[in-house]
Formats: sequence, structure tokens, C-alpha cells
Amino acid sequence: MAAPWFAPLALLSAVGPGLPSGGISAEEPPAETRATTLQIGPKAAPAAAVPSPYPGPTDGARTPMPHPGPAFDRDVSQPGHELHLGALLRVLFEHTTGDPFGQDVSGAEFREVLLFAHARLEAFELYAEIDFASDLAELPEAWVELPLDQNHRLRVGQVQRHFLRSNDWHDDALPLPERSRLDELTTVQSEGVVLSGNYDRARLYGSLQNGDDGALSAWLGSARLEFDILGRGVPLRGDGLDADRHLQLTAGVAYADDGTVSEGDTLGVDMAMRWEGLGVHLEWADLGRDLGGGTPAAATVTALLDREVLELGLRAERLDDDADTKIYGVGLTRWILPARVKVQVGVERVSSDDSGIQGTRFLLGSVVSF
Repeated sequence: MAAPWFAPLALLSAVGPGLPSGGISAEEPPAETRATTLQIGPKAAPAAAVPSPYPGPTDGARTPMPHPGPAFDRDVSQPGHELHLGALLRVLFEHTTGDPFGQDVSGAEFREVLLFAHARLEAFELYAEIDFASDLAELPEAWVELPLDQNHRLRVGQVQRHFLRSNDWHDDALPLPERSRLDELTTVQSEGVVLSGNYDRARLYGSLQNGDDGALSAWLGSARLEFDILGRGVPLRGDGLDADRHLQLTAGVAYADDGTVSEGDTLGVDMAMRWEGLGVHLEWADLGRDLGGGTPAAATVTALLDREVLELGLRAERLDDDADTKIYGVGLTRWILPARVKVQVGVERVSSDDSGIQGTRFLLGSVVSF
């Protein structure tokens, strides 16, 4: 695919993630996990640290990958041979009234049963995760990453793109039991490469991934630029667990081109704000005609009621489909062990001109990560 964005993007040494050629999906992106650390072999002599392309206001706030957690982040830039193992279990109980999205549901479901391993061999990183939540075990991600210089890193394998900020939220850090539909729609994992660049207050991401028509055919390509307008950047979490006392504001813009269809361009914009216990996250996308069209959007507001114990989350979504479907959600999070064990309750109301997909979802979820 010869996408118009590719030439200027190459000049900035970045290439970005792709977009699925389908409509709103209920499929969950893979989960964020926490890690325990094992030292393998002798430690290497101290050397100059290689900065992570995902800097954050606090250790662990922004991860060097979409999934491993803060235990890895604190020493990812240090030389040595290390292995980090982690797991995440996420269970969701759902009961519906009416037929939200045409579903009549009452029961529990494993959303993630995830195991991961993350190793570092000097400057190289290797990562793999297996999800056992479905009948067949899946390999959402498996890649190797190497530094190109002090500002750029290259990742190759089964990779996840960076399009909207919410795509990289930890699954143990969601403000409500479910992700937004726009987040689910724009999350893509497939074979490809990701190039990332860190320029102090700005970060640039890009990827080329296989399209829906298989390997070595048309590409999914996209790019994302984000900038810290105020502060050192909003932590890469959907909840307020790592909230700072100072005002933080980060904005991003992304563009994607799906080469498997004729009108597969997508534009995405998002903004995140944190100030003490208050958080606001806005996301919007303009989908190409062959990707469903429309301009879906979502707005999420969170408020810490008791720091590291209790948080309230509110969300409004507009799918911008032919039936003018809207979703209004509220969720309450209770941490048993901060960043490790939590319970969530939530309610989602689906409103639509199509009476066949209207209804209410009552949700109860639990997350254990280590």
C-alpha cells in the first residue's frame, strides 16, 4: 500500500498502527498484567540507561509495552539479563434487561486468563502472552524489541498498534467494567512492526501490520503523535490510581489507512486530563466508508472518592450508526489491594432508534493481577 502519510512519517522515523476493517466489536483487547521479577545470571556492569519511549510522571505510569506492569517498568532501562512473569484473571458477570445489542444474557464469563513472560537481554526485549479465556488458547502478542538510538525503538512480531490512548490502558486499570466501543473497534493486534520515538514532551508511534486479507498482501498502516500540554503527561491508566496533585493534560492525534479496502482511512483524536482525584478522557474517530463510516465518540469522567480505595466512573458514548445508538454507563471500583485486586460494579444503558438493540446491562466484575 502506498499511503500518502508514509513519506513524511519516514522523515520523522516513525510508522504507526492499523485499523480493523469492520464495525463496532464486542471483542476485548488483551489484558494488562503485573509482574514479579526473577534475576537470571550475573548482573551486567552499570551502563548508560536507554530512555523508554513511553515516559510517564511516575514509575509504572506509562509502560514500555501495552501489557506488562510497573514491576517491569521500574528497571526496563537498566542493563542485565532478567525475566519477568505475570498473570491476570478478569471475570465479568452480566445480567441484561431488554435486548442490549440484541443479546439476552445472564451469567459469568472469563474475559482474560492471561499469562505473560517478558525478558531483557542487554538492550533487547522479548515478550509473549497467552490468553486461555476462550476454548482455544490465543497468542495476542509475541515480539522482540531493540533500540535504534537514544530516541527510537523497533518492535517486530505479533504487535499491537497505538491509535487511541485508551487502546493502551491496562486491563486492570479500567474505570468501568467494560471498555468503550470505540476503544474496542480501534484496537488491532497482528503481525507487523512498530517504530516508536520519544522527543521529550512529544511521542510519535507508527506501525505496518498485515491486513485482513492475510500475510504479505495489503498493509494496515497508521501513525500517532501525542504531546504533553501540561505537566509531565497523564499516566497511561484509565483509572486515577496514579493521579498526580498537579494538573496534567495530554492530547493525541492519529491517522490510519487500511489497504485492504478502497476507503479505509481513519482519523482519531483524543485528550486526557488529570488533576488530583479528577480525570477526563475524550476520544473521537472519523471512520472511512468501508470501515462503517460515521464519527463515533466517547467521553469518560472519573473521580476518586477515597484514594486507592474507591472510584466513580461515568461514560457517554455515541456510535453514530444508522440507528443513532448511544450508551450511558456508570461504574464503581473498590480496590482490595491497590493495582492488584479490585471489584467493579456497573450499569450500561443502550439507547437506540432500533428497539431490537435497546436495553440495560448490569455488570459485576473482579480483577486479580500479579
